[in-house]
Amino acid sequence: MQTKNFVALYRGETVADARLIAVSSDSAIVGRFIRELAGEDEKLEEPEEPRKAVPLSVVKDDEV
Repeated sequence: MQTKNFVALYRGETVADARLIAVSSDSAIVGRFIRELAGEDEKLEEPEEPRKAVPLSVVKDDEV
């Protein structure tokens, strides 16, 4: 079984109170996040392929 990477966005006043807002396993989003976190140049980014699915999924029942 191949391992997948995920990026998740949480929001809250504290870590203990944070709620999941969005999550993605899209390789373009996860890769870009890791490169930017590492301070790598965006010019190294591979061209994006057309997306077949929504890259981020909003968790229902979020209070905005």
